[in-house]
Amino acid sequence: MVELDLTMEGWAVRKLGISLVLSSVAVLGGCGPKDLTPEQRAYLSKLDVELSHTKSEIESAKQAAASYSGGLIKALIATRVEVLQTNQALIEQRMLAVESGSPVKVETTTSVPDEALASSIAGEIQSVKTNINAAKIDAANYSGGIILSLKLSAIATTEQSLAMLEQRYLVAKFGLNPIRVLASQTVVNDTPPALETQAKGAADLLPAGVGPFGLEAGVSLDTIEKVTGQAPKIAKESENLYVTGSVPKPNDAFEQYGLVISPTVGLCVIRAVGKTIQTNDYGHQLQSSYGEERGQIYL
Repeated sequence: MVELDLTMEGWAVRKLGISLVLSSVAVLGGCGPKDLTPEQRAYLSKLDVELSHTKSEIESAKQAAASYSGGLIKALIATRVEVLQTNQALIEQRMLAVESGSPVKVETTTSVPDEALASSIAGEIQSVKTNINAAKIDAANYSGGIILSLKLSAIATTEQSLAMLEQRYLVAKFGLNPIRVLASQTVVNDTPPALETQAKGAADLLPAGVGPFGLEAGVSLDTIEKVTGQAPKIAKESENLYVTGSVPKPNDAFEQYGLVISPTVGLCVIRAVGKTIQTNDYGHQLQSSYGEERGQIYL
C-alpha cells in the first residue's frame, strides 16, 4: 500500500517564495527610511512577534528533519518548512511595505483583515497544538517499530496542517497576501476514459479544480460534495479527517483519499491511499511505485 500526504500549499510555495524575495529586494533598493505613526509601530510590533515565532518553528522543523536520512517523515517535514518559509516571506514583505510606505507587489491580491475569522482560526490552532502534544506523549511510549513510524508520520502530517492554519491566520489577522494554487501547476490527469465519460455525463456537478486530483486548497466540505457527487465520511473528528473514494480527477493507482478539511479554512491536506502492491523482501516494487506516483503529483 502506498500513501502520499499532499500539502495543498506546497504547489505554489516555491514560485511564490521567489516572487516575494524579488519584490523585497526592489523595495530595499528604492525606498529610504520613513517616519512611522504610533499605529504603524504597533502593527509592526505584532508582525515582529509573528516573525520571531515563525523563524523559531522553521529552526525547530529543520532540526527535526536532520534526524532523518530520508523517507516519508523527512519529506513531510520538508514540505512543512517550505510552508513556514513562505509564511516568513509574507510577514517580511508586509513589514517592508509598512516601513517604506510603498506596497510590495506579488502575484496575489491583498486580502482584507478579518478579526472574527482570525479569532476562530486561532482557536483551531490551539486545538491542533493540543492534539500534537498529546500525540507526541503517546509516541514516546514506543522505542521503535512500525507503530512508532505510523505515529510519527501522523504527527508530521498534523504539523503540516498546523503550518497552513498559521498561514491562514496571518492572512486573516493582518490582511497578508494569501497563497493560491497557480493555474499552470496542474496534476497529470490519469483518469481512465470510462471515468472521464461518466464525469462528463454528470452535468449537475461543479467543475474540477486545478489542484491535486482536481481539488483546490481551501474548498469547503460542501463544495467537495458538489464537485464529486459524494459526501466524504468523517474518519477522525479530532483531526477533521474525512475519507472518500471519489475525487474529480482520480488516479487509478489510488483507491481511497483522506481529506483534512478545516471547518474554518477548508481543505488542507490530501492523503492518497494506493492499492496493495506485491513486492520482494527489499520492497523494490513498492519504492518504484512510490517514486513514479510522487513524480507525477509533486510538480
